[in-house]
Amino acid sequence: MRSMRIACSTTGRWHLAILLSSSMLAALAAPARARQDHASSAPLQDRVAAIFQQAQADVTRRDYAAAADKYREALTLAPHSSQALSNLGVCLYMGGHAEAAVEPLVEALRLDPHQIPANLILGMAYVRLGNFQKALLPLQQVLREDGKNRDAFLALASAYYGLHQYDKAVATYARETSAYPTDHEGWYDAGLALEQAAENAARTLSETGKDSSYHQRLLGEYALEQEEGIEAEDAFRRALALDHKDEEGLHSALGFALLRQGDSTKALEEFRSELRQHPGSLNGKLGLAASELGAGQYADGIEALAGILQVDGGYFRSHLSFLISFLGQDAESKLTAGGAESALSTLARDAAALLKAEVSAPGSAIDPQSAFMPLNGTEGAPEPSNGPTVARALQAERAGRYSECVRDFLGTHSSAPADELHLSRCAFLSGRYLIGFEASQHVLNKDARNSDARYWQAQSARNLARVAYARAMTLNPDSWQGQLLLGDIYRQRKDWDAAISHYNAAARLKPDSAAASLGLATVCWENGWFDRAQEPLHKVLALNPKNAQANLELADIYVRAHRFDAALPLLQKALAGDTHHSLLVHADLGKCYAELGPVDKAIEELTQASPVDPSGEIHYQLFKLYQKQGQTQLAQEALSESERLRERDAQDRQSRLSRAGELGNSAQPAGH
Repeated sequence: MRSMRIACSTTGRWHLAILLSSSMLAALAAPARARQDHASSAPLQDRVAAIFQQAQADVTRRDYAAAADKYREALTLAPHSSQALSNLGVCLYMGGHAEAAVEPLVEALRLDPHQIPANLILGMAYVRLGNFQKALLPLQQVLREDGKNRDAFLALASAYYGLHQYDKAVATYARETSAYPTDHEGWYDAGLALEQAAENAARTLSETGKDSSYHQRLLGEYALEQEEGIEAEDAFRRALALDHKDEEGLHSALGFALLRQGDSTKALEEFRSELRQHPGSLNGKLGLAASELGAGQYADGIEALAGILQVDGGYFRSHLSFLISFLGQDAESKLTAGGAESALSTLARDAAALLKAEVSAPGSAIDPQSAFMPLNGTEGAPEPSNGPTVARALQAERAGRYSECVRDFLGTHSSAPADELHLSRCAFLSGRYLIGFEASQHVLNKDARNSDARYWQAQSARNLARVAYARAMTLNPDSWQGQLLLGDIYRQRKDWDAAISHYNAAARLKPDSAAASLGLATVCWENGWFDRAQEPLHKVLALNPKNAQANLELADIYVRAHRFDAALPLLQKALAGDTHHSLLVHADLGKCYAELGPVDKAIEELTQASPVDPSGEIHYQLFKLYQKQGQTQLAQEALSESERLRERDAQDRQSRLSRAGELGNSAQPAGH
């Protein structure tokens, strides 16, 4: 899901949806008889009231310019009317004149600091003008006066977003969605902010913790999500090499990367290594279940999932979508078709039902209320921090009882960074993502360079974004945002027809959506339908020339067509855009420089890309370039590695074909 919406969206859309709220309409309609208006006579008061009514009629027709003129007329009669000043500012703002609205609104608040409409519209005007810092006080004042003002929540979140205070933006969106749980636009905007918070955390980790195992782990997980098994494998191996604390989850992560590449034998070895080192690891147990389901051993796989469900239901539900991404369409169809479930245990039938529900209704497994439960909003009075409580929480964590771990840590007052990191990890693994996000932020407030906390913050924010989008889709499945989300989900599941259908639906509902065009282009690019990919890619780049993903995909198409001159500037933009496909960018840059020069630059780029060389092509290019330079030894080494990789690739292809044949035969009914 990453990058589709962030790269193609503006920083929040609250201002596009806001109309005059009932409170603002009431303020505009009210006669100006307030004590502060200081009208000197009843006839004058009546005249001012009549002007207000005429202005209100203009507002009803959305003729804000005419209404503003009438409020100016009212101010000539009652120059100290805070209500007339406020209404003038509201009408100027609604008429598209945010800058002109500021002066009358400021004056209105000088006369009466508690006016909700004036504070609200002033804050919104500052956000629209990009003066985010000034927006905070009036919007916070609105929420002090009216603690459930939806417009103030969304505008304040946008202000924090503009200030790059993503933790505060996230907290504000959490308050809005709690107050308005059926507001699909609020949920969608929350998803946007959360994706940006995740991107910011990942970027900061790459700067402050680039040599940490957590940075490599995050890179691997991004690559795994983008179906790039080789890049993911390389990153997870680097993470293991850098790991000095025997972190749980690294071997299972590598196992999933190998499973993505179809190497089930080596994947099983990693899942078993995970469980040897961490017997309670549910990640390792999930890997074994995924292997069994992928191999067609459905009863064993479902029973394995039942064991996970019994240990921690929160973990089970929050990882179903991830598990499904490793099952082919054939496996999904067999799961949803039912069959010999009478032979399963009761718990296994429950697990199968939850799995099938997630297949047919993506995002249904996770409870948004649990995912968005804030750290300071948990029930029960915490006990003083004590050793036994912390020890009990750590024991639950080691046993894979992550929900229990969260409950125990929340029963303490411990602010020790080590305890808060354990809380963040357990909260993430059990689907309590906001608690994980906020606990990691507590650690970062004390140590901004803590790589562990930054990793859990990024992961919690990414998953909160998924929950927010899923909730928005559930509330309004026919919206363009819902169609876009479904397109992303089915693209990750490799259900190409469904993905294309939903992206096209999103584009019809919102023709200027760059995200829908990028989703459609990515499906075509990933499948090698390069002619079909170009038109939507050009549309994306017309809307956002710096979009890293679109620049990469179009450049890769040009490289394959040997249009190296056209590809080179696009690749440079892609690399500058912090794309997570950096190895592919380096590979294509190397191919361009190999044709256009200089040779040294080509060698440098291809060397950086060498980890993503399944068929030996990159090493063969290095062989030719070293030959051109007369570096015989390096050329021979590159050629030998190219031949080794080519032979391994051929063996892997044959192994997969043989395995597919075995599974096909085993699936035949008796007598066939």
